[in-house]
Amino acid sequence: MILGFNLDLALLSSVVLIIVLLAWLTLREIKGMVRQDMEIALSSVVNSTSEEMHYWILACMRHVEIWATSPGMRKLVEAQLALPAESETLLAGPALAQMRNFYQTHIEGHEFLGFFVISPEHISIASARDSTISTRNLLSERGEFLSKVFSGSSAFSLPMQSDIPLPGVSGQHRENEPAMFVAAPVRNEQDLVIAALTLRVDPSQCFAHISKYGRVGQTGETYAFDSKGRLITRSRFENQLREIGLLREGENSILTVEVRDPGGNLLKGFKPSLPRSQQPLTFMASQAVTGSSAKNLEGYRDYRGVPVVGTWKWNEELGFGVAAEIDLADAYKTYKLIRLIVLSLLILTVLLFFSLLGRLYKSRKEALGQANRATVTKNRLQKEMKTRQNVEKILRENEEYIRAVVDSVMDGIITTNNTGEIETFNPTAEKMFGYRELEIVGENLSILVHDNYRERLEKQLGKFSSSGKADIVGTSQEVEGKREDGSTFPMELLISETRLGDYRKLVAITRDITRHKKLEKRLLLLSTQDGLTGIANRRLFDRTIEVEWSRAVRNSLQISLIMIDIDFFKNYNDSLGHQAGDDALKKIAVTMQQNFMRPGDLVARYGGEEFVALLPETSPNGAAMLAERLRKEIEALKIPHPDSKIGEFVTISLGVAHLIPRRGSRHDKLVSLADKTLYQAKREGRNRVVSIDLSKETKETAKKGQEN
Repeated sequence: MILGFNLDLALLSSVVLIIVLLAWLTLREIKGMVRQDMEIALSSVVNSTSEEMHYWILACMRHVEIWATSPGMRKLVEAQLALPAESETLLAGPALAQMRNFYQTHIEGHEFLGFFVISPEHISIASARDSTISTRNLLSERGEFLSKVFSGSSAFSLPMQSDIPLPGVSGQHRENEPAMFVAAPVRNEQDLVIAALTLRVDPSQCFAHISKYGRVGQTGETYAFDSKGRLITRSRFENQLREIGLLREGENSILTVEVRDPGGNLLKGFKPSLPRSQQPLTFMASQAVTGSSAKNLEGYRDYRGVPVVGTWKWNEELGFGVAAEIDLADAYKTYKLIRLIVLSLLILTVLLFFSLLGRLYKSRKEALGQANRATVTKNRLQKEMKTRQNVEKILRENEEYIRAVVDSVMDGIITTNNTGEIETFNPTAEKMFGYRELEIVGENLSILVHDNYRERLEKQLGKFSSSGKADIVGTSQEVEGKREDGSTFPMELLISETRLGDYRKLVAITRDITRHKKLEKRLLLLSTQDGLTGIANRRLFDRTIEVEWSRAVRNSLQISLIMIDIDFFKNYNDSLGHQAGDDALKKIAVTMQQNFMRPGDLVARYGGEEFVALLPETSPNGAAMLAERLRKEIEALKIPHPDSKIGEFVTISLGVAHLIPRRGSRHDKLVSLADKTLYQAKREGRNRVVSIDLSKETKETAKKGQEN
């Protein structure tokens, strides 16, 4: 009897152990999938936001470089330098008036707030404002910035406090508002740097605007910060920051809020022991400012003290970092709910096991006492039989309960003997593969995978049967599952070994990962699609023009590029708001897609209010005709523009460049030509098309090369 009790105990213990093992494996896999999906989403947001900011900075620098290198600007700067460095004399100079007129007509429509011309002595000899003329320039405090410009290179500054009042978050002018600067050298005819041309940029416009589109979940935030841990884009939680005292009313979070760890959740009333300036940087910021690009999916406190997970990337070239974060509770709420359900079922099973074990032990003890008595009566024998029957009934009920738990799992659970012959097949597996359990029992496990994987699986099962060891046991792999009707689907297969006494069994857990694969494809699409307009983004354009350029070089094909800019779009946003601006960008993107519908054509958002249309194998006349048609259709949309300087509706300027590339050339040339023609279109009054055709020049160059 003692032996029978021990066998029953071993059997029940094995069943409970299997349930615990399956629960642990399931929770581990679910948590791993949640972490992986979260990491992919956050990393994609960080990378796309960082690249978009980089492209925007390059676009700003391109504006100032074009103006600084124009012959007319060089003459105006030389004329201004020739005057005495006195305020009245410099203000009265005709060159200053021409500079201001050019700036107001051609530059002010972007996110620029003003300009400086700085002499080698760091004196502002020209400016958009009278108050700064003949004074020592603000940027002289950053010697490395002007040193770089006067050494012949363009420069870019992170946000810094402005020396003049600028519009704040409430729209009113405030002192010490943040500003950014881009600068380019102005050279004389001897190619010597004679001055620095600088544009003042509003960081709360496009630069900070980029980060607000990169948000994951309901509590996600993407922001940029400098090497001191200060925010250089606006916080999503400015209202919360004002409630907890980190921001004053009407104050901008840029340069004001530092990414420091208060030691506890300020939103829940935590009172830090240290003043804000002495608090350490958050875990993310302390890693990032050292040049580290990494992730933390376990959890750390953000600058509000709220537990978050996130990924971050440090841009060493530009000297700032970008982080994407989401509240820890929001990130893992689905996993915690599943864990609660699984653990509740597991606890219920263990309690049932101990209850059954107690009853079994009591029953066995009574039976053993009766067996030791010499005078065992018939009634006692019948009682023992009845007790045994009750125990067996309880065991059957318990087995049915365990089977019900296994049948309710969302994954397919299949058990086989040591040769791989299927013994059990839960309902999820029946739905997944289309077989009924009675039909599939006795078949080899390899029948459930595609023919490409079957031979390898059969060999591994044979190795396990003969030696008890195989690489497939204890590892997870992605294969193609095969249904009864012959159709296939992506499947994750995990095979583990278990023992019931002297018998070795295999437990195969199958998971249909079709949705996971679709999510991967969706994330790939998001990385090449503009989040606002739905057309291709800058990344996809860069890839496509490189491919089309190489094809044109190989086959001596013509290629055209149209660069489009919305006229006075900053004024549009300022007067009607960013939501109206976003709606206008979407309408223009739809119209462009309707105009360029050939299979090889590509319409993309180049950055901000700039778009491009890449037209392979398109003649110069054809490209110019398409550009003019697009200009008319945009004008025909009649989108009201109350602050335009050339009309009452939204208009566009277009630059068209065409050439036949030769070997050794780069596609940057085509982009540069289109950008210059666009600049010329805006200089000639906007709402027009300007074209340039270098196809004859490239043909003649190629012919001379062949003759030589």
